[in-house]
Amino acid sequence: MIKQTALWKALHLDDYNPPIIAIVGAGGKTSLLYRLGEEAIAMNHSALLSGTTLFTLPKKEIQNQKTLEETNENLLNILTKEVFNSQVVIAKTGTAPKKRQRPISVELIDKIAKDSQFRLIALESDGSKMRPFKAPAVHEPVIPKSATHVIYVIGLSAVDKPLSEDYVHRSELVRKIAGPATHCTIEVISKIATSLQGGKKGVNNRDFTILINQSELNPSLATELAKTIFEKGNSRVIVASLRNIHHPILEIYQT
Repeated sequence: MIKQTALWKALHLDDYNPPIIAIVGAGGKTSLLYRLGEEAIAMNHSALLSGTTLFTLPKKEIQNQKTLEETNENLLNILTKEVFNSQVVIAKTGTAPKKRQRPISVELIDKIAKDSQFRLIALESDGSKMRPFKAPAVHEPVIPKSATHVIYVIGLSAVDKPLSEDYVHRSELVRKIAGPATHCTIEVISKIATSLQGGKKGVNNRDFTILINQSELNPSLATELAKTIFEKGNSRVIVASLRNIHHPILEIYQT
């Protein structure tokens, strides 16, 4: 168990050039997306941040941020020909209702990945309707072929909440995978997180991490959930508080 480790190190991102991260699940995907961008900038790396599903812009601009809104074709031309030294580039193809941003295509990511100038590519690849927990539908998640990592996010605020759409996105799919249940118990969440129809859907042989966010709400409960998931055979579980500026990681469980 390692404490207070930067996300970049915890996810072993130096082992890939570039790491291409699909962020799925619920309860902190957007926070994780931009936190990774901030860490890249802190190391003078360039980063491409976007979504393969609708996503949200950061609440506050990131240092050295550049936002591009173009067609996928134009983005390919810009992102492969212009030079972005130590910049965070946020790419989108338009603006949707409720200040959501329209995604870029997986084909665009796959083309950029072949000869990337970016030291990090990170994407929101799942929708959750602002709920802290979910199971993926048939068309989800939207993971590029070139993705090297999948990070499944869980919001701790979901634990012990009623298993309804008020708290869980696609609650009927959660019950289908986990069995009859009325609440999001630790056991239910663990089953979804480690299921090939849940958190591990589309992961295949990619580097896979389960990240429990919102640990500041109840650190001991977050630890209990992490241990339960880890004991089911998952190779890496991170307990995090992404709102913590200085120490976003509380614990890491890994083989």
